Amino acid sequence: MNRRPLKMHGLVLIWLGVLVCAWRPGIEDEEPPWSARTFPIGKAHAQKLEHAVRRVLDSVPSPGTGYVQTGPDSLDLDEAAPVLFPARATVVRHYTSDLPPGKLLHDGDKAHVPIRVRASINGWLKVHDVGPGSETPTIFPMKDAIAVEIASGVDSSESRPAEMTIILGDQVLERSAWGLVHPDSSSFRHGRMRVPSSPSEIRHILVRIRGPKSVVEKMASRFEAAPLRSLLGPFPPGFGR
Repeated sequence: MNRRPLKMHGLVLIWLGVLVCAWRPGIEDEEPPWSARTFPIGKAHAQKLEHAVRRVLDSVPSPGTGYVQTGPDSLDLDEAAPVLFPARATVVRHYTSDLPPGKLLHDGDKAHVPIRVRASINGWLKVHDVGPGSETPTIFPMKDAIAVEIASGVDSSESRPAEMTIILGDQVLERSAWGLVHPDSSSFRHGRMRVPSSPSEIRHILVRIRGPKSVVEKMASRFEAAPLRSLLGPFPPGFGR
């Protein structure tokens, strides 16, 4: 009996199952380890991913008055990846207030609330909540990208914690994010599985901004996504459409 077609069919179902579950909100914030066998990606591919992810992070506007960066950016980069998936790269930047504790910023935000910006290449497709009492995900209007916002429902102040996830990818991926907020959307579907053209192929870009709701939204509204789309791919004809 030829078991290869059945085996491949099972792999496809598992992969689709991962995608179906990927957009569920969750509080986890680290890339899960690969469960499949991995292979070294090489120095050139690692350098390409590092350059790309740092460019994405540097494209995110700073919080502005009242905040300063704390410490250097932290980089996490896959040195190996499975055959079916490209490698991942993540860099994180933290901001904190440079005002005295308890003092309010000019727009009423709490000065002691820190801000974290996390840029990822091929990162975990997950929208994070902000702890107990998180509100329902909503689409935040953006040009050239799609963004999902989740805010704390503990109070209605503009300084309550929120996280914005900005997604750049092919049409299928971005529509799936829309499907998270509008589950009855007829455009919610999945793309097909394929082997990446290289370990450093960039399938999607994620930017997560966490902090006071009003500051997070201001940073997202000033973020220019269009120049970063040149980093995506290369995709074969018809992929993700």
